[in-house]
Amino acid sequence: MVAVMASAERAKVALEPYTDLVSIAAFNGPENTVIAGAKLAVTAVCAQLEAAGTKTRALPVSHAFHSPLMEPILEPFEYVARRVPFQVPRVSWLSNVTGGLWETDAIPDALYWKRHVRAPVRFAESMQTLHTQGYELCLEVGPSPTLLGMGQHCWPEGSGVWLPSLRKGRGDWQQMLNSLAVLHVHGVEVDWAGFDRG
Repeated sequence: MVAVMASAERAKVALEPYTDLVSIAAFNGPENTVIAGAKLAVTAVCAQLEAAGTKTRALPVSHAFHSPLMEPILEPFEYVARRVPFQVPRVSWLSNVTGGLWETDAIPDALYWKRHVRAPVRFAESMQTLHTQGYELCLEVGPSPTLLGMGQHCWPEGSGVWLPSLRKGRGDWQQMLNSLAVLHVHGVEVDWAGFDRG
């Protein structure tokens, strides 16, 4: 998997000779498209793009997710996923398969997750959906604020408040308190009674 600092259209043109081996794995932003697939084909696509002045960056992942290389596991994946009892989500939910809001009474079942394994991630569209729905505060819960940086490029410049729960090089407690303070200042209700509980 490689992040290509180019539009999806430009990446698609570069992939044309290799569509059976490489595909677009994610639409992460206007100039951030991830490609994934067979290593030699991905290397050839990257060499072509870099020769034309496009930056690329290999992603530290174990597999070429969302690529043709996932095809052999799709049926076994669905077979196992059918054993999981899925339910309607209890909170508003965005689908990175469609880029839109999840239907309130639908269940993301085994077929949905099978599709998610192979389909490109529509992160940029999901971020646009959040923006058009009027959301302004984005809190990334995780060890590193990777998605915040990508998300900022999907919204108009200067819009949104982008908060990490954790950040490398900064103490966990201090970072969480800083982001909590910003959320509080922006009107988010905090459970102060539960704040000091374990």
